[in-house]
Amino acid sequence: MDTLFGDIEQLTNTLRSIINDTPKLFEQNKQSIDLLEKEIMDIEHVIELTTFNASKGYILARDIQTARVKRRELKDQNEMLQPLVEVVTRMRTFQNDLNKAVGEIRKIKSRHLNRQYKMRVREDLQEEVKITN
Repeated sequence: MDTLFGDIEQLTNTLRSIINDTPKLFEQNKQSIDLLEKEIMDIEHVIELTTFNASKGYILARDIQTARVKRRELKDQNEMLQPLVEVVTRMRTFQNDLNKAVGEIRKIKSRHLNRQYKMRVREDLQEEVKITN
């Protein structure tokens, strides 16, 4: 089965990961943004409070640019994550149900792998069925 639902257990595990990891990523991004803002402020204070040559000024400007670009990337990512975070946060109430579903799916997969057909009338053909499985 080469469809989206080809491996239902994997799909369910992916859904669980999205529910768990999306809010974590959002919070990690917020912490990184805060840290980058403090780094930018530190560099700006060095610019404000010290005397430096053109080479040092270039390095400081480049450091600010690097930090601001990274900050912008994280802010853009969080802007896109925000609507998803709201949805998956509400979905967390179904986490136990989803865990039970994964367990049931695993049981069903195991049962499917080990099932055998039992002849009802033609018992003489039972060995044929075992050979082909």
